[in-house]
Amino acid sequence: MTKIQTGSFKVFTYKAGLLARLAHDLRLNLGKFEVTYDAGKVTARFWPESLSVDGSAKKGTVDSTTPSQSDKTKIHGTITDTILETRKYPEIVFEGTGDDGTGKVRGDLTLHGQTHEIELTVRESSGAYTGALDLVPSRWGIKPYKAVGGAIKLQDKVRVEFEIS
Repeated sequence: MTKIQTGSFKVFTYKAGLLARLAHDLRLNLGKFEVTYDAGKVTARFWPESLSVDGSAKKGTVDSTTPSQSDKTKIHGTITDTILETRKYPEIVFEGTGDDGTGKVRGDLTLHGQTHEIELTVRESSGAYTGALDLVPSRWGIKPYKAVGGAIKLQDKVRVEFEIS
């Protein structure tokens, strides 16, 4: 059995709405996770309370100076209290299988109290495992966030990119 707690999980959110130009696409960093691999079985646990805002994402770069630190704190509170409801759902869990030579990992993702099957491709290079997947939060019962009467909102799409070793 291999237990991994080093690496990074980056979460990207995307703005939408009439006043989207006033908002930011964001890159978040997941600070606490644990991935266990044993004979083709993968179990991953994530603690969404540990998400932090790295900054605004623009054309493949991240500007850590925006939003302001005060706004980053407010965004974190909105994500944990309103969107993901981390007091009620403190963990996200993935249980799946892989190792069929294709790099495909399939399994069940439990998020916000609901479980749905997902599939992703994992690449290995020099002992590091990388991958990415797009999630539709409403599939797990998470309503797209809206502010200013819906003039600013988040798209119903989140991208997760990871590298673990």
